Amino acid sequence: MRRGPNGWVLFAAFGALVLVALLIQGLTVHKIGFGPLSVQFGQPEKPKEPPTVSTGSTAAAASSGDAKSVTGNWQQTRVKLTVAVTKVVQSDGRVTLHAKVSNGAADAVNLPLFGYFTATDDTGATYKANPQDSDWPQSVASGVPATGTIELASPVTDRARSLTVSFTQVFGLRAPSGGITIRGVPIPR
Repeated sequence: MRRGPNGWVLFAAFGALVLVALLIQGLTVHKIGFGPLSVQFGQPEKPKEPPTVSTGSTAAAASSGDAKSVTGNWQQTRVKLTVAVTKVVQSDGRVTLHAKVSNGAADAVNLPLFGYFTATDDTGATYKANPQDSDWPQSVASGVPATGTIELASPVTDRARSLTVSFTQVFGLRAPSGGITIRGVPIPR
C-alpha cells in the first residue's frame, strides 16, 4: 500500500500525539506504560506509617485472653456525611469497632445496624453487627457529631487482616443516595 505525503504527515502527527500523551502520563504518575510494559521513574512512594497497635487486658477479656486494639482514622465522606472508624478492638476473634459520624446535611440521617450494616474481611468472609451488644446511635442529627461502638456478631477468621465496613443504605430526607463504605480498616493481631 502506497502512502502519499498526507498519509505520512498524519502518521507522524499520531506518533507525536502518543508521545505527548505518554509524557503527560509520566509527569503525573511517574510511570509510563501499563502492566509489565511499564517504566517507573522518580522516587518510589514511601510506605505509609502503620497505625499504632497497643496490647492490653480488659476486665471482660481477662478470663479469655488479651484484647488488642489499633487506633487511627479510617473514613469515608459522601456528600456531607462522614463515617470514621477510630479504633478497632479484637479479643479472641471478637471485634468491636469504635466509630464517629459527622452529619453536615441539613437534616438528620439514619444509619441502622440491623439489615444495613456489613463488614467483609480480606479473605471474603462477611459479618453482620450485633445490635444488642452495640452502642450505636441509629439517628444522627444535623451538625452534631455522634460516636458509638459496633460489635460484630461473629468472630473474624484468624487469616483476616483488614475489614471493609459498609452501611449499605443511609436514610434521611437529604441523605446521600446509596450507602457508605470504609476500606482498609485493620484488624489488630
